[in-house]
Amino acid sequence: MIKLDYLTLLSSEPVRVVNIGSVKPIKLKDVRLLGYDNYNIYVSILNLDKDQFLKFFKIQDKNISQKDYFDIIFDEQSLREMYLHIFSFFMVEKIEVDLKKRRYLVYYDDFTKKKKIIIGLINKDSFDVLRNIILQLNYCLNNKAETEKPAGKHTAELLKKQKKYHELNIKINKKDDLNFSLPNIISKLCAYSDNVNLINIWDYTVFQVFDQFFALNNRRSIDMANQSYSIWGGDYKIPQWFENSFDNKN
Repeated sequence: MIKLDYLTLLSSEPVRVVNIGSVKPIKLKDVRLLGYDNYNIYVSILNLDKDQFLKFFKIQDKNISQKDYFDIIFDEQSLREMYLHIFSFFMVEKIEVDLKKRRYLVYYDDFTKKKKIIIGLINKDSFDVLRNIILQLNYCLNNKAETEKPAGKHTAELLKKQKKYHELNIKINKKDDLNFSLPNIISKLCAYSDNVNLINIWDYTVFQVFDQFFALNNRRSIDMANQSYSIWGGDYKIPQWFENSFDNKN
């Protein structure tokens, strides 16, 4: 599975995936236009493994255990169309269903030649790869990533934070999770950041917002600890504010 590096995740440029297409780092203004509830539904569906998917959509088929996850989607028109909308939102290029060959075509229109240029495919071989990359860019984890052993303590802490956000997508109405909801994080980041406000934040990507929120939270914790030490003294190792909190080697 492709693991995106930290610099790529922080960027607002699309991620080109060979033989598939370009995945957009979704900006807050994109979420606002789509609708926050719809965005959460899209991310939650992408995060479902096969068993969760069958349970969520109440799919019953005596031969279901022998079927591939992607084939289950193509068996139902409503599911095919649902994923068409989801992939169209997260990708730069246009998407269409190739029902005959049971796949999605990723293409762009060449108006000079008046034809479609196919640049990639979404099929059973690339389905999980694409889902994983979309989830990474949206500060989420898929189920496989959650079970991987972190490379270090900073990665472990980040995975905990990401997992809380993932759980929010599945349990969107749970009150305790509202602290990690995207609207609340936007509000708090704008209120406490020195240069982020409700005018310019909409051009930030979802990953950038969560990254900056946790970085700001870490900064405020360090400031309070340093202030307490300056007043009360005691044994205290002054933390390094520039310490890397994202070790993405796992």
